[in-house]
Amino acid sequence: SIASYEYFKLRGVPFVKPLPLVGGMFPVLSGAMSVVDCTSEGYRRFRASRFSGLFMFRQPAYLIHDPELIKRIAIADFDHFVDHSFKFSTKMDPFLGRSLFFMDGLRWRQGRSGLSPAFTGSKMRSMFGLLTSYCEGAMERP
Repeated sequence: SIASYEYFKLRGVPFVKPLPLVGGMFPVLSGAMSVVDCTSEGYRRFRASRFSGLFMFRQPAYLIHDPELIKRIAIADFDHFVDHSFKFSTKMDPFLGRSLFFMDGLRWRQGRSGLSPAFTGSKMRSMFGLLTSYCEGAMERP
């Protein structure tokens, strides 16, 4: 129903105005934009906000803009954010089905717990130089 499109308005969250049935996904469905470009539009429109919203068809989705808020969600409050909108089974796509971005529930918790030790502050600092050199090399290529 159209009433579900009031979700962000009632909460005072800036949002990309949805179209009936498709929400903000019309550019994706028409082939004019990729999903990444479509969601990036929300970031560009509401740069000054800590977060904004868009509708993936009739489902509301938050776009988090503020790095500190992202850090809080990803580290301190991660137990409250275990389910994701897009889900792929390993049968549907063996690679994406094993990605943390597309897991939910217990599988997500186990995967995140397994990866967390690899991303401690000291390990990230030690990898920084290597990553920087690779990125600089990639940017120099035509």
